[in-house]
Amino acid sequence: MASADKPDADWRHFAARFERSSRRRRIKDAELGYEDEKYSDIAASKSPFQPARARIIRHPMRRAGFTQLQLCAEEGLADVTVTRKDKEEWKRARKEDMEDAWDLG
Repeated sequence: MASADKPDADWRHFAARFERSSRRRRIKDAELGYEDEKYSDIAASKSPFQPARARIIRHPMRRAGFTQLQLCAEEGLADVTVTRKDKEEWKRARKEDMEDAWDLG
């Protein structure tokens, strides 16, 4: 089984939180009253479209002077660091979120 900290274990997904009934907690021998289920999505279209060159697959890590993005691109996974020196890109990177398209420029 692949580890969550290994890059090859990354996959685009989102999580949804569901309340557990007391019966389900007993069956699963769980302490929490909820569980997070992970889902992956797929999009299909009959019409031609221009797919994004890259998409943000993790929540961006925002710091005072830079923002780090982990992208899924046609070439594979890519890590991008956008610093304050590139003012326009930095402003854009600060507003982006997981699942948003990103232009590798």
